[in-house]
Amino acid sequence: MTSKPKTLKPLPSPPANAITPVTLPVAAAIKALHAGEASSHQQQIALAWIVREAAGKAHFPYHDNDRDTVFSLGRLFVAEQIVGLFNADLSSLRRADHDAPTSTRAPTT
Repeated sequence: MTSKPKTLKPLPSPPANAITPVTLPVAAAIKALHAGEASSHQQQIALAWIVREAAGKAHFPYHDNDRDTVFSLGRLFVAEQIVGLFNADLSSLRRADHDAPTSTRAPTT
């Protein structure tokens, strides 16, 4: 008597526009980051949650319908922008900012 092999089923994806769960340490880290008072550990916690959870880097972006897929890809685009800055060559950005016409420069704070 042979049994049928079990097939794996994918985990159901949460809706694309579902509110991302937040733990107390994450909320405290985000608040401290916003106030400019976050420790280095809180900064890492906050950015990890922003990139992985809020911006969707930790989740597969494709859903059963186009609307949810597009929404998830929009969130993922934000994550990719932030992660790209983690490894950015600041010297080339400084040169590009220095060479840019003054009307296109970002305001300095």
